[in-house]
Amino acid sequence: MVGSSRVNLGVVPTGTELRLSLPVNNGGSDDLELQHIQSTCSCTVGTISRNPIQPGEEGRIDVRIETPGAEGEFTQTLTITSNDPSSPSVLVDFAGDARDVVVPEVSHVRFGKITRGKDGKLEKVGLKRAYFSENLHAADFEVVAGEGFEGRVVEDSQGELTLELYTTDRVAAGKEKGSVLVCLKNRNDVCTRLFASVEVVDRFACVPSVVFLGVIRSGQESQVSVELLGISADDDVRVLPIPASISKSISASIVSDGKRRSIAVRVHPVVGARTIAGSITIEVLSPSEPPQRVVLPIRGVLDSTG
Repeated sequence: MVGSSRVNLGVVPTGTELRLSLPVNNGGSDDLELQHIQSTCSCTVGTISRNPIQPGEEGRIDVRIETPGAEGEFTQTLTITSNDPSSPSVLVDFAGDARDVVVPEVSHVRFGKITRGKDGKLEKVGLKRAYFSENLHAADFEVVAGEGFEGRVVEDSQGELTLELYTTDRVAAGKEKGSVLVCLKNRNDVCTRLFASVEVVDRFACVPSVVFLGVIRSGQESQVSVELLGISADDDVRVLPIPASISKSISASIVSDGKRRSIAVRVHPVVGARTIAGSITIEVLSPSEPPQRVVLPIRGVLDSTG
């Protein structure tokens, strides 16, 4: 049925995808039906391209192999089940020797925190030449990075390779992680993979980020001071109009002592209400940056028993 029970892949790049076709011949007098293909791991997948295969004809099994992420010899096996009475089950081994394209000095580039709207950060990662890149130079590589990252490979006067990786502008705060591939140019299937992560934060923030008032007695006014961080002397800070649905129970104003600014949040419990749930929005206007806003939630419970 299958011409060879062992396929020698030779030296292949680590962490890449190989695709090949396995010929299947029907030398019998009846139709050959391929019933099932099982792999020793999810890294090897076989797909039947034609079924059944008529007598005297040839079909094929399309094979996709993901090579190991670390250097070394490997063997991956497919078990092919058919209606062939003489060989109902055939094992096919795929053997190879995985070698790195380049070896980065770290596998994960951590940028730490960056401020949204500011210039990105640059991190440099040394690259050691490996089996596939002994005679190559920086111009022979390209960097394929996930969204939010950009990179390039550079070479110094001694021939040492370095990956220069940048963060790009972000439109939202939060933690991000993406993959970075250092590939041979025009061969995106021959790559070395590493990861990059960054935490994007707003330039200014409220501390605390949520106001929890706890239990407030009905009719008793409560006031909380919220510190504003990251505000410069040139910034114009204001509280946007509070929605009418909560303006009777919540008010806020900007307070300055000459060195720092804070928000004075006042809560006026409304008779008959059980909870306080609302939010205020603070807007910062900077001469050199787009307006930024932060929402400050306010939560509390009213005790009407007193």
